[in-house]
Amino acid sequence: MSKKDRYPIKTAEEFVDEWIKQSPQLFSRAKELNIILENEDGTPMAPYMLFVTGQTTAGLMDQGGMDRKTKKQTLQLVATIKKFNDALRKKADPSVTEGQIKEFFEHRHTHEKLQKVIEAEWVTFASLAWYGYSHDGRGILYINDFPPKGAKFVRMMEGEPPIGPMKEMYQLVKTYDPAKEFIAAVLIPEPSQVYLFQLTQKPYPPEAYQKRKHVFKK
Repeated sequence: MSKKDRYPIKTAEEFVDEWIKQSPQLFSRAKELNIILENEDGTPMAPYMLFVTGQTTAGLMDQGGMDRKTKKQTLQLVATIKKFNDALRKKADPSVTEGQIKEFFEHRHTHEKLQKVIEAEWVTFASLAWYGYSHDGRGILYINDFPPKGAKFVRMMEGEPPIGPMKEMYQLVKTYDPAKEFIAAVLIPEPSQVYLFQLTQKPYPPEAYQKRKHVFKK
């Protein structure tokens, strides 16, 4: 049997994909234990937060002042998560480390949270993107931190595509459809991270601009 056949999960991304796909059984187990895995707004807890729950220890629960009954239920869920995680680890190439998995999972979780924030303020960001494109041509909307402390449209200069992390950004800006979508880069200072997005939804950027064009005339 080849290494490829022995380890169907070969990357951290594949591990996380499989973890998320199979996580409903963990939510079912939590329900059996009367543990509510919901956010304050009633939406289901993100799979990443369930993944982190599996790293909780009895000592941490004691430090948090958890009562005995809740602690017992939570420890049972933690044990289930650990078994679940161990089963997936057996399918993963040994070169895929726990650190890589956690880092990728956390990055994806943050990316999804930021995307929801952008989509919640869609008209504002889409109108900025269209205004920038209308005046300067193709470019990218840079958003500083969250909640947004500022957003600036920057035109992509012509020339050879850059190398390294900027290459993906350059390619997206060269090919996106400004009439239906925009490219955004969210800069998170601590820890220093850049999250890249290619987003589309209605109202499309031109229509979003029409809703806010009075702002740009000031």
